[in-house]
Amino acid sequence: MLPSDGVPEITDDELVAQFLFSKSRIRKNGTVKGAAFLPRSCRQADGSDRFELSLNRERGATGEEFWRIAAEIQQARKTPPNELQGCAKLLAKSVADEGLTLEADPISVGDSVHPNGNPNHANAVGWPDAKEDQKAVAEELALVAKFVVPPTGSPDRDS
Repeated sequence: MLPSDGVPEITDDELVAQFLFSKSRIRKNGTVKGAAFLPRSCRQADGSDRFELSLNRERGATGEEFWRIAAEIQQARKTPPNELQGCAKLLAKSVADEGLTLEADPISVGDSVHPNGNPNHANAVGWPDAKEDQKAVAEELALVAKFVVPPTGSPDRDS
């Protein structure tokens, strides 16, 4: 896992992942649907809103640490779908190629979802305002993403 202080900038060759909690985000052939990459509107400290896609960096994390983060998110989800299906991984460069910016957004220890923190959290920002444009970007991300199933015996599979 990355150190919680001094988190490095995200590089183009880094893998980032979107955890998937619904089978409806995955095609029968194992490819990811664009809906898996749609952003959500988030209120900023200054009162403005912006669209963000929450992602997790792989850099410096063991497989166990990576999937523990997914299990924490799964446990915090209050409404279905809340069963971890896996994740969609792609290179940070793929996100940038769609005109988005990846911002490191480490989560501090003691967070309600991640009690141990998550220094690998990041947000994809710079989304267009129009929903149809967001869908087009999300579809492009899905085309280059690889669906990965959690390993047997990982925390998400045992809960």
